[in-house]
Amino acid sequence: MKAIHFIRKYLRLVESSLLISALFAIILLTVMQIVMRNLKSLVIYLTEQFDFINITYQIPVFSWTESLNQHLVLVIAFVGAMVAGRKGEHIAFDVFQHYMPSRFKYHVALVGAIISGFICFYLAYLCSMITLDNITEGYSIIVFANVPQWVFEIVIPIGFFIIGYRLIKVGIYSLYNRRTINQI
Repeated sequence: MKAIHFIRKYLRLVESSLLISALFAIILLTVMQIVMRNLKSLVIYLTEQFDFINITYQIPVFSWTESLNQHLVLVIAFVGAMVAGRKGEHIAFDVFQHYMPSRFKYHVALVGAIISGFICFYLAYLCSMITLDNITEGYSIIVFANVPQWVFEIVIPIGFFIIGYRLIKVGIYSLYNRRTINQI
């Protein structure tokens, strides 16, 4: 039991750290790219206006930051979905629960959570097969600094697996404790 508690605590720490660092990296890279573009524009303007200023155009423009930001948004989306699933604040279609008697709400929550969990497991399997094909066949796009795209893609099957596990866990909890998902 202590091992499960340790794994849960460690996973929460990894999720939170990954969310914070990815968001910080997106903000930092975007601000850095804006500053560099404006600085380059200023240098070009000054050299065109004043002939005696001879500044070379050696200001780096980070073209790889847009691709990296797109992949970091993917990481934030899936890790955020894992955190929302952990807290029970995920998107749920609970229209039927509002119109049912309270004694049947946990049945609907159970069926919905288990079906959603198995769909997430299936999506995790499919995404892992695609990612493994990309790794084994050597087909991979370099995102930046020789980091292949599959490094960022691996969050998709892991995210679907963890979300599916948490949904199944919530469904089983709903079965044994006769509570709906929102009450957990």
